[in-house]
Amino acid sequence: MTERQRIEDQLDDIVSRIVRQRDHRCITCDRPMIYETATAGHFMHRSNHCVRWSLVNVNGQCWPCNRDDDSVRYEQAMIRRYGEELTAKIKVLARLPCHQSVDDLREIYRELQEIKKQMK
Repeated sequence: MTERQRIEDQLDDIVSRIVRQRDHRCITCDRPMIYETATAGHFMHRSNHCVRWSLVNVNGQCWPCNRDDDSVRYEQAMIRRYGEELTAKIKVLARLPCHQSVDDLREIYRELQEIKKQMK
């Protein structure tokens, strides 16, 4: 495993932990969730590295909603939670080319560690 892959895995893990700790209801269907059964669902697909670890792009979802991958329903929920402007911004950012260095990824990880610490 390369250094980049290792850091990306760490980023995926910390974002999942933050989102599952933060969100107690599914963004899509509003069902209550608990940490152990919640998933970290991406609004814009995780292959879009500019928003892959965005705490706006990633939200708590119950397993059935994450599995169904209903992008229209997710977008409606995003607009309700974050507003049209921020939802549109995430969609634009997802289409941009994103070339993050390993150092960039380390910095994102440090920022997310701080957010996680503040949640305790």
